[in-house]
Amino acid sequence: MNAAAARPPLANVARVNLRLIGPLAVGGLAVVLGGLWLGGALLTRRRRAAFASTYASSGGILYTAFQVGCATALILIGLGIVLIILLTRP
Repeated sequence: MNAAAARPPLANVARVNLRLIGPLAVGGLAVVLGGLWLGGALLTRRRRAAFASTYASSGGILYTAFQVGCATALILIGLGIVLIILLTRP
């Protein structure tokens, strides 16, 4: 009799779920950090837009576009990790 057959079914489920916690946590953390980054970029743009002349001349819109793009990429990567883990789990 092998060891896997001797274990109760709940022990197998707990073992599989513990193996999935790490990647799910990384994906969730990426989504949360991306959301915070996106919020920070939009708040910075709103604050600096009050000084339109210096904001435009210093390339502020390009900075904001870059920040929003990176934040969106981080969110999508995090969601991708979570979806891959959930769709390929045994």
